[in-house]
Amino acid sequence: QSELAAFWNELAPKGVVACRGQLDHAWIRDNSADILDLKKCADASKGAIERSAERYGYAMQSAAYRRAVSIIRPDLAGRIRFRFAFVELEPPYAHNVVEPDGVFSEIGEQRWFGAVNKWAECIATNNWPAYADKFISAPAWALNKLINEMEEAA
Repeated sequence: QSELAAFWNELAPKGVVACRGQLDHAWIRDNSADILDLKKCADASKGAIERSAERYGYAMQSAAYRRAVSIIRPDLAGRIRFRFAFVELEPPYAHNVVEPDGVFSEIGEQRWFGAVNKWAECIATNNWPAYADKFISAPAWALNKLINEMEEAA
């Protein structure tokens, strides 16, 4: 099934968290499940997709989606396969279909459960922490740009 909507509840020490997601492609059978998440990219090489996965939180996404299926269908827990299909947008449209390894999966699960616990805490306490910065500074390149502008004007 494509664009399968999933709704589930996660239990956290400080309460229940209502979750939802939309799985790109899912094959749910009597004794197993496969999830395939499509990612469009400029470069589907291993190094590029590993950088993208870290930058955009794909490890946490894979953990959340596996978790969704295992909660909705507890009989499938431990028999859920998750893969990413990275597809380049330019000819020759190379692609790379990959499955998270154990380290990737563990990172995702730790981040997912950390996020669930934090969200439950925010709901329970009605405290929604945001940025606590008191000052802002110009980046170094802005100072260099100003110095160059001043030199050119002199």
